[in-house]
Amino acid sequence: MSAVVAKSDLPSFLGTGFKTLWLQDSVIQIVFAIMFAFVAIRPSAATKPIIILIALIPMTTAVLIYCFIGNFIGGHIFLIGAVAAILGALLKES
Repeated sequence: MSAVVAKSDLPSFLGTGFKTLWLQDSVIQIVFAIMFAFVAIRPSAATKPIIILIALIPMTTAVLIYCFIGNFIGGHIFLIGAVAAILGALLKES
C-alpha cells in the first residue's frame, strides 16, 4: 500500500492521511480481536450490554465506511465482526 501511495500523484498530506487511516483501522481491528478473545476465554469478564456496546463501535465504523466509501472490504470486515459480537452477546449465558 505504501508503494502505491508513493507512486501516486496524491498530495503528501493526503498520502500520509491515507496511510494513517489504514493503520488506524488495522490497529482497531487487532484491539477488538484481543478484547473479544479475552471475553471468549473468560466469559464472566464482560456483561451482555458491555459486549453489545463495544460491538457498536465497529458497527458504526462499517456504516460510515459504506456511507462515505461505498462497497469496500474494510466495511465488510467491521460489519461481520460487529454482528458476530452482537450475536455472541445475545447467546451468552448470564
